[in-house]
Amino acid sequence: MFQWLRKRKRAHFSPAGPALGPVLQSLPLWAMLPAQDQAELAQLVPRFLARKSIEACGGLVLTQAMCVAIAANACLLLLRRKHDLFPHMGTVLLYPAAYVAQHTQVHEGGLEEQRQDVLLGESWQRGNVVLSWQDVALDCANIDDGFNVTLHEFAHQLDAENGAMDGAPSLPAGLAKPWADTMAAEYAALCARAESEPAPDSATESAAECADSDAADWVLDPYGAEDPAEFFAVATEAFFEDSPGLKDRHPAVYSLLAQYFNQDPASWPGWSGQAP
Repeated sequence: MFQWLRKRKRAHFSPAGPALGPVLQSLPLWAMLPAQDQAELAQLVPRFLARKSIEACGGLVLTQAMCVAIAANACLLLLRRKHDLFPHMGTVLLYPAAYVAQHTQVHEGGLEEQRQDVLLGESWQRGNVVLSWQDVALDCANIDDGFNVTLHEFAHQLDAENGAMDGAPSLPAGLAKPWADTMAAEYAALCARAESEPAPDSATESAAECADSDAADWVLDPYGAEDPAEFFAVATEAFFEDSPGLKDRHPAVYSLLAQYFNQDPASWPGWSGQAP
């Protein structure tokens, strides 16, 4: 255990440092955003870095650019919304690439099975977010491929704010009923398609591998068929990373997410299928 702890290093970068602005503005994401959102993101990123810690694992050498990239993607989910800056999450654990995590799976009858899974990221209901830097970097460079591990894992954090990761984050009263009905129907449709049309396992492939595979034709990543929580997370990825595709192929999902996030990313001035 102590050897593992020695492999973790906490980020000690000043969120008000002079280099933060240029690093943030160098991200392809920045050029996609309306001016209003750029201004808000420039305020949120330093707050995120001041309140949250980012720790390197597995020998990774952490840089300020890495921290800014993670904060920018996470805070994209908070723009134009009332929030408390992911109140239940305190630390991002950042690995160089996909990592092996050990989990205990409880089967019917109480039988426990120890599993080792290769993961790109994890989100703990009350605690940490774990990310693969290799995939975060790929996502930052490819902002229109429908995949973004940071958005995915922080969507789980939003989902958990009301006490459970169940695919239904805290919603305005008027949105709860259409959300439940539409998301249940769309989740069932994705499950049916995933069962009838074998697709790559995007949970264990890199973003680049998924983008080059048949999964790129899905708009909603088939990994969302795992459970309603994963459906919300992959829908969030598609909402920001394949906005025109989601709006065209799943207009009801797009409409609900637009109301929840108070955003219409398909109309962003920078959207053209490629970063300007």
